[in-house]
Amino acid sequence: MLEKIESSLFTWSSWRADDFFHVFGCSIRNSNHITKKLIINAAIGYCDGSKLPCRPKVNHVGVMFWNGTDYWWTHLTNLEFIHIFVEK
Repeated sequence: MLEKIESSLFTWSSWRADDFFHVFGCSIRNSNHITKKLIINAAIGYCDGSKLPCRPKVNHVGVMFWNGTDYWWTHLTNLEFIHIFVEK
């Protein structure tokens, strides 16, 4: 399971909206096995979306990613998060 991390790490400077999905040529809204695997492999942690200091959102999760050189994060809905990280 993905590690829960401190909300203070979710800053304006590391927020990238949906850039993650565009970088990898995919969209979470059109999730498939390859997209899910890319997201899981790049994700390093999460935080309750309502507790984020930057763009807090109820019923969302902030997910932090790492690509080997940069950290960034974006919001996923609770259902998207469960679909990707909880369901087998």
